[in-house]
Amino acid sequence: MRTLSRARCVRGISLIETLVALGIGLLIVAVALQTVQTAQSLALSVEESTRMEQDASTAMRIIGRQIRQAGSAPLNLHSGLPHPADLPALEPVVFEAVLQADGAPASSSTASHSALASPTVARSSGAALQAQYDNYAETVVGGGNAPAFQSLMRDCLGQNTYQRAPAPRIVSTFFLRDGSLMCTGVSGTPQPLIGHVAAFSFKVMLDASAIPTANTAAFRSVFAEDMRADPHADWARARSVTVCLELHSPSLAAPDTGAVYLNCADQWRPLRGPLPLVVRRTFHLRAQAGP
Repeated sequence: MRTLSRARCVRGISLIETLVALGIGLLIVAVALQTVQTAQSLALSVEESTRMEQDASTAMRIIGRQIRQAGSAPLNLHSGLPHPADLPALEPVVFEAVLQADGAPASSSTASHSALASPTVARSSGAALQAQYDNYAETVVGGGNAPAFQSLMRDCLGQNTYQRAPAPRIVSTFFLRDGSLMCTGVSGTPQPLIGHVAAFSFKVMLDASAIPTANTAAFRSVFAEDMRADPHADWARARSVTVCLELHSPSLAAPDTGAVYLNCADQWRPLRGPLPLVVRRTFHLRAQAGP
């Protein structure tokens, strides 16, 4: 009798208890999965935003290098102009090339070319930006070797030769085609720099001090598309360029909260659809041999 009583007291869990335990377990799993999905979504958002910022930074660095160099001329430290014989430090310097990139005596002048321009490019969207400057040789010292004359100029693709010969000028043309920011260098073959670009535009800051009109500011900012229609817009008077890039995420959507953003056309647009990133940078022309 005692053995039967003890056997009756030892029993398993009931069906209700099993269902309750399973429900609690499923709830814990659901919360854990939701947490994992949220973490993955956040990580994807951070990764995508970082990639877009890196792409924009890379493109701006390449564009900025060419704009700053546009219209530049080398500094000849030994011009041969008159100066006191006992004071060589007072010898005048001249902005002129000593040697061309191929080692021949320099004969061209940057003043005969426009440092900036906006040429027409086939199958491109919007205006194209072109920067150019002479490809000249400089004295290069390094690596324990004797000084040598060679060109350190490079276009937007890192090139300075055309058909295996030094190009007389470094020309870089930036334009938008099929959602990619493209660049054509001295080789003449366009290459993509970054993708997922929705808009590419730029403004030119012009020196308007010599324009004979009343109440004219010293500087005027003009969109590249308006340069042809403006009778006072002269590329030779360009002093800086403000470049704008608008990138769209291929996988992230902006939350529709009623917010707006300023696009590259200086227009306010509702923040919806693909997540946008608008980046603006202003680059000054550091040196010009032209007017």
